[in-house]
Amino acid sequence: MGKVIRWNLARNKAIQTLAKFNISIFPLELFQLIDKIPHLEIMSYIEMCKELSHLGYLDGKVTVAWVQEHLADGSQDAALLRMSNSLDTIILYNSDLFVYGHTEQRIRYSIAHEIGHFILKHKFQTMIARNGISAAVYNAFEKEAEAFAASLLMPYGTFPSKVSVAELREKYDVSKKAAEIMFNAVSKQTYVLPAIRLNHYGFSHPRQYTLPSNPFSILGFKYYAYCKNCHGLTGGNSPNLFCSYCGSKLTALSFKYGFFKIHEEFGGSIMKYSEIKTDSSGHAVECPQCGSEIDTTDQYCAVCGIFLINQCTGIYETNDPFAMPTEHISFEQKANSGCGRKLPGYARYCTGCGALSTFGFQNLLQNWQKEYMDANPMKIAEITDQDLPF
Repeated sequence: MGKVIRWNLARNKAIQTLAKFNISIFPLELFQLIDKIPHLEIMSYIEMCKELSHLGYLDGKVTVAWVQEHLADGSQDAALLRMSNSLDTIILYNSDLFVYGHTEQRIRYSIAHEIGHFILKHKFQTMIARNGISAAVYNAFEKEAEAFAASLLMPYGTFPSKVSVAELREKYDVSKKAAEIMFNAVSKQTYVLPAIRLNHYGFSHPRQYTLPSNPFSILGFKYYAYCKNCHGLTGGNSPNLFCSYCGSKLTALSFKYGFFKIHEEFGGSIMKYSEIKTDSSGHAVECPQCGSEIDTTDQYCAVCGIFLINQCTGIYETNDPFAMPTEHISFEQKANSGCGRKLPGYARYCTGCGALSTFGFQNLLQNWQKEYMDANPMKIAEITDQDLPF
């Protein structure tokens, strides 16, 4: 006889957990919740790999594959790791977005699933695994954790009277499959929904954004950084970047292993700035100033005279208007191309050295402060006096 699955307990515990730790804004910020739960920590496989290597394990050559196999029971998603020398438990999760089928939403569900195991006090020794427990008990634990995760990410009491799969995906940052399962429960299986409700709740901006494109590679950028100054997302091929939109110095995370953190912490705050359409060499497809037709070999517009390729200028912005060059600059000359980097059509600044881009210098792109204030009139106070251009 198999173990009885405590469906109602799992779902109600999820709602109680949200209420206990004063979590009322959705999409749920998982790192924020975990930070509030005593004796629960979270680390990605790559973070654990680096930590163990730093401590000298395996001669400092711990791999992600080793962490997955020996600490996460071989799971490509997530696992719980109970520390032998303390009361702490660590959620280990695979942040690798290059794993087949992995998305930010799948990672979110996997983490919520492991929180369920922890809150429901499922028995384990060093990790949730088949070792030491029967297959029936293990499967029951898994289904309880699934029920907990669904209610944690999508609390039923926060739904409008009519809800769609698309709305669930957008409002709660879950996968299409998870949204479809919840939609089916709401539509046809109301008996499976939690009996308790959150008294207060609200919604933050949906995590809908586009990754800045890399016109010079079909593979995109290797690194991305979120800028807390202008709320833009910058991509590059080095962890040391300057913001494309405001020029701030940034430290980027690898897309493969680190982008999930950006998504989880800042996904609802990412600002999309205007851009000029360019080809794969940074050359505008039409004159961005007068709209005239141009040839791909043209360096300057024959009608209005602006430089048509977005690249580094080597000119650094200054608060002293008299220090900025005012005469015509021949940007086609190597001496006037700064670090020589070609830039995407949205770049106001060079991501490699922080100098103005040619599009930024020629004022072809809207000033980022004005664009941000126009898009976020209620957030003007976030921009400091030092950020303003006057």
